Amino acid sequence: MRIIKLTFLLLLYCTAAFSQKNALIGDWYFINRNGIIQTIITKDSIISRQLYFDLYPKDLPADKYKYEKIAYKKNRIYVISKSKKGNDLMHASTLVNFVPGKSFHMAWNGNDTAVKGNKNLIRTLEKDTILKFGYAFYSKSEIERIQKLKEVESMSKEEFAKYCRIFVNLHNQTISEFDKYDHGYAGITYIFQITAQSLLHAGYNPIESEGKLEKIYIKYASDPELKEILNSLRMQ
Repeated sequence: MRIIKLTFLLLLYCTAAFSQKNALIGDWYFINRNGIIQTIITKDSIISRQLYFDLYPKDLPADKYKYEKIAYKKNRIYVISKSKKGNDLMHASTLVNFVPGKSFHMAWNGNDTAVKGNKNLIRTLEKDTILKFGYAFYSKSEIERIQKLKEVESMSKEEFAKYCRIFVNLHNQTISEFDKYDHGYAGITYIFQITAQSLLHAGYNPIESEGKLEKIYIKYASDPELKEILNSLRMQ
């Protein structure tokens, strides 16, 4: 009876892992300043295409990257590929907060260590317990839900104050880690990603929101009731 029970539990674990991996395979969407980036994860590659905000493809070539393995460990997923530092070396992108069929974050403060062998790499990565922050990727259905959220231009003074508090808190949580990784793409997109995620937390659609949010800021910039929170915002 004990053997049957253990076999059943092992089968459940393997089925869950297989389902989770299959759930990652598919189309994901990343909200960018200049449009949407469609990221297609296949069984061995990641393909990125640039789209307009309405999800219509831009007339630009797609980027394709090969990977070797997807490893599921604790609350993190590692997408392992060959390192440019040498053919024998492997490195990984770290995914966190994975909700099948909904979203995940690709950590910009992931461990970029390159070592020989997948098992050695995973053992090294599992020792990294630093809290991860990253770029948010969404499923097609989640993007469609986001598009139906309140538009930024409808934001009242009270709602703008709420957004500002969320932004300041999220910025304060992430900035010390970000300062260690302020290079390349992370450096260019950090503030926009914090802004987009703050708008979502406040219940607003962050897609194509940059100019609209600037107008709201100008509208309330001299309001005495918002002086304290706006001063906090300017210090970020």
